[in-house]
Amino acid sequence: MAAGLKVMASSYPVWLLTRDVTARTPGLTPELLVAASAGCPHDYTLTPRDMLRLSSSSTLIINGRGFEAFLSSALDQLKKLSVIDAGGNIPALPEDDDHHDGSDHHDEHEHHHDHPHGNPHYFSSPARASVMVKNIAEGLASLAPGEAAVLRATGTELEGRLNKLGEEVAKLGKSGSGVDALSWFFHDAGLSVMGVLQEEADEPPSAAALGALVKKMKAGKKRCIVVTEPQFPERVARSLARDAGAGLISLDPLASGPANPPAGYYEKVMAANVSALTKVLRDGAK
Repeated sequence: MAAGLKVMASSYPVWLLTRDVTARTPGLTPELLVAASAGCPHDYTLTPRDMLRLSSSSTLIINGRGFEAFLSSALDQLKKLSVIDAGGNIPALPEDDDHHDGSDHHDEHEHHHDHPHGNPHYFSSPARASVMVKNIAEGLASLAPGEAAVLRATGTELEGRLNKLGEEVAKLGKSGSGVDALSWFFHDAGLSVMGVLQEEADEPPSAAALGALVKKMKAGKKRCIVVTEPQFPERVARSLARDAGAGLISLDPLASGPANPPAGYYEKVMAANVSALTKVLRDGAK
């Protein structure tokens, strides 16, 4: 039985997927380390309370690829903590995948960070999330053999649904890429990113930067779409879309979200992303 297994998930997207994997195993109820509202924990610092919670956990599930840099020293101290890397076996996003001719170009309104280990936001891709689910299910099954069959069965079913969603994403384009949190989603959709409008939610772009981006978008041969995320103010993105004659949509990479989401929240949000992008590509710029 898994009664003695206390599972902690490092970040919101990892917690969402782990929660769905363990939906049929009442003895396994994953807790979330970093608050649901925190977003990507690039600049997060562990608190004494975090350390206490980690020290009382038996298993930590991480996103991997440097996403949880804030955990490095803590994991060196917590030798008895089992760590499951949900991102294991996921190939890195191609380094030259920033711009490709032949694809629709999208200006993305989101944060931007350097990633020495490669872009770790693969949770924004349903196809890659299916690999994360497999890693989570297998990792927990090895630690809770009494629940292994149920965990693997639940994981397999979830993998199948996510892969079908990934197939829908793949239909959206032919070649391309992106940057940061939605990079993997755009990569799978075959869409490239022309530029990043706003790197941090509290650092709006200058008028000069906006003007240059509008000029660049109008000069391009491909139709552009301005993409924003829920945690960013939409005012600047709306202004850019209007001035450049581009479409505007909001896509959620699920780096953050509600503290008590309904079951299957990851799938519902990703399906909404696919629907929104399909519609704007079909209807054209508004």
